[in-house]
Amino acid sequence: MLRHRIVQVNGCSCTADDEEILKLSMRRFSYIRCYDSCELLAALKTLHHRLEKEKESNGIGGHLLMIDSIGAFHWVDRASTSLPLGGKNRKYLSLQNVLEVVVEDLRKLMSAHPMLVIVTKATIVGTTGNDFRRNYKRWPSAGTFDASSELEGLREPYFREYMPPIWQSFVTHRILVRGSDDHIAMPKSQENNTAYVSEWLLPRLNFLDKFVVRNAGVFLVS
Repeated sequence: MLRHRIVQVNGCSCTADDEEILKLSMRRFSYIRCYDSCELLAALKTLHHRLEKEKESNGIGGHLLMIDSIGAFHWVDRASTSLPLGGKNRKYLSLQNVLEVVVEDLRKLMSAHPMLVIVTKATIVGTTGNDFRRNYKRWPSAGTFDASSELEGLREPYFREYMPPIWQSFVTHRILVRGSDDHIAMPKSQENNTAYVSEWLLPRLNFLDKFVVRNAGVFLVS
């Protein structure tokens, strides 16, 4: 996983078998932390060798690649259009060049190691907070859900797309995840959990999913 965050499990009483399963699972988890686009590109270019090495030692290939997030160095790259990467024949480190290389390396990696690639990126808000609140509709109560009316106010996205066309053409599915003002009380829990809403933008689906995130996992809210 590229530039991922630390995952911590709290309040878990694990048996010896559970600990062994956890150890076996973590051996199949590879984590790379990148601090700029150069390190991201270097990680992608060496990932094929790392996966081959893991396959030889453990007999298991890569099935899932997660990048969090692809827009982490967006503003740095936009401001670095005049910084060359090296010699005279090297490309300049611009946002467009970085994304071109990322897409090219991901295509090569997926052809050699067929896998699912999940990438996150932040939204850049294109409207003011007040505009967003006026356009945002609260989740309907049980039994009153109308997907068409709920999505009517979301046809015009409140964020603007900032990734170059080369990246947009590479993406096959897109989901918008955002927080809501709702707090849900889960069974056997005394805490109210913040609810989140996910919407399929590509392909466009006429329904929303509402969920909460807890230490035990992600739970859909009906």
